[in-house]
Amino acid sequence: MSRSNVLEPNEVAMIKTMLTLRPALSQQAILSYFTRPGRDINHARIIDIANGTTWAWIPPAPLQATLDY
Repeated sequence: MSRSNVLEPNEVAMIKTMLTLRPALSQQAILSYFTRPGRDINHARIIDIANGTTWAWIPPAPLQATLDY
């Protein structure tokens, strides 16, 4: 995986907050915020974050910061 496809800690924090939003966002909707030309993030990363199997030490971002993003 190229470095451009790695999520940054602040992005992981925002994803954690996005996973708590209601109505719930789909994985595809969450990915759309972080994917751009030349950068494809696999939807399995969202599952890993939701399950706490990776990046468990990163706390969720503040709600307002995530909404502003």
